[in-house]
Amino acid sequence: MTDHEETAGESLSATLGAIARTLQAEPDVESTLAAIVKAAVEHVDGAEYAGISLVEQSRRIRTVAPTGEVVVTLDEVQYRTGQGPCLDAIADHQVHRTGDLTAETRW
Repeated sequence: MTDHEETAGESLSATLGAIARTLQAEPDVESTLAAIVKAAVEHVDGAEYAGISLVEQSRRIRTVAPTGEVVVTLDEVQYRTGQGPCLDAIADHQVHRTGDLTAETRW
């Protein structure tokens, strides 16, 4: 491991530890979800907005804790068309990452 990788790993560990402590202090589920998406926007390079796609017992998917209306709009398009990165992440149980959705061919 290089010095740079070690420093980056230590920084990530410190950041995740701080986020975990913040989440423990949240009074309810809604506040916790809002803190998660806020942390995502603050700590994921290039992220401007975030939300959580929640799968309910009825298998219905809904967006919770969006950081902006654009998140709700984009998620609604995915739910209506049955395709998109959020739906694939749910189905595949893995993260799908892309730098430019306009150049992305999967969706």
